[in-house]
Amino acid sequence: MLRLIPILLVLAVSTSGFAAVDTVEVSASSSGDTNLEATLDMPQHDENLLGDLLSVSLHVEGSIDGIFYFENLGTSWAGYKIVDLNWTLSADFLGENLIDHANIITEPDYTWMEPFDGLEDYAGISGTTIPYDDMAEATMVWLPGDPGFDSFSGTGTIPLDVATLRVGTVSVSGSPTIWGLSDDGLWTATITYEYDPDSIDNVHQTWSEIKALYE
Repeated sequence: MLRLIPILLVLAVSTSGFAAVDTVEVSASSSGDTNLEATLDMPQHDENLLGDLLSVSLHVEGSIDGIFYFENLGTSWAGYKIVDLNWTLSADFLGENLIDHANIITEPDYTWMEPFDGLEDYAGISGTTIPYDDMAEATMVWLPGDPGFDSFSGTGTIPLDVATLRVGTVSVSGSPTIWGLSDDGLWTATITYEYDPDSIDNVHQTWSEIKALYE
């Protein structure tokens, strides 16, 4: 199940003569069976309303947290082997691949479990639970004159495409068994705008009015 978490906007009011900073965080998550593909809409900075943009920083972080579980339900020994369990974490923004991370788990031999112990708990002598997790992150900074810097000025949003894709192949042998994979995916992106509010003349909006424009 994919869940998009609404934008959280924090406005930092500056003292005259100093730069102001706005920080926006956007995230998306999935639960149970990770194939998470989402677009995080990163808001642009309205220079006409807030002031000239001085710098932009973006931190993107993706993670996967899961388990492989196995239970021998039979009256004789049963085995499992993770042939391959692999996943990728990727993030693309402004035509650039910010994150391209891959990982894989393989087991060359079977692990054998004793006959069913009476409890379907993926533990004890007849069952097991194997956790796996991974993460990747990237931080980018743009300054005036850098390629892409002008893309951040405006009143719309910029798409940040993220994905966590997982596939797995398991081989079982022997008695009847039950097994599966379950994992959660999470992406969080935080964009920070530093700007000069003193570059605007004759602006009468209050900070409450400015904040309301983004709600």
